[in-house]
Amino acid sequence: MIKGIEISNSYLRGRMRAFEHMYEQAEDDQARGWLRNSAEVYKAEERDELAKMYAKSENNSPLSFVEQCSFSTFFALHPEKVSAEEQLSTSIHFPVKMKGTVRQVMDTIKNSLKSPAQSGKAKASARLQLKMKMLKLKLKLQQL
Repeated sequence: MIKGIEISNSYLRGRMRAFEHMYEQAEDDQARGWLRNSAEVYKAEERDELAKMYAKSENNSPLSFVEQCSFSTFFALHPEKVSAEEQLSTSIHFPVKMKGTVRQVMDTIKNSLKSPAQSGKAKASARLQLKMKMLKLKLKLQQL
C-alpha cells in the first residue's frame, strides 16, 4: 500500500497517466526536470488524487515490462526492495537522495535473497514430493 492506497494494476496505470498529465501541465523546464528525475516525490498529493481519478478508467490486466519500468512503478509494486528513505535535495542533477544506513541496505538485500524454499513448510513439502516420486519409481520397478 502507498499511504493507504490499495495497489492494483489499474491504480498503477492511473498513476502513470497522472505523471504524464503533470508533465504536460508543467509550467517550466525546472518542473519537468523534477518530474523526470524525481516523479515519486514531486507533488505527491496532487499525483495521488489524479491517479485515483485515472484508475477508474484503467483495466486491471498484468503490467507490461515497459509499464513496470516507468515512473518507479516496480518500486511501488515492491516497496520491500527499497532500502532507504527518499528525500528531496537542492541538487539540480540529483534532486532525490536516499537517506539510510549500510545496515538497512544489507538487511534489504538479505531479505530479498531469502527463498521460499528456506521455510520449514516448503522444505517439508519438497521432501514429501521426493518421497512420492521415489515410491512411484519403486512401484514401476516392481511391475517390471
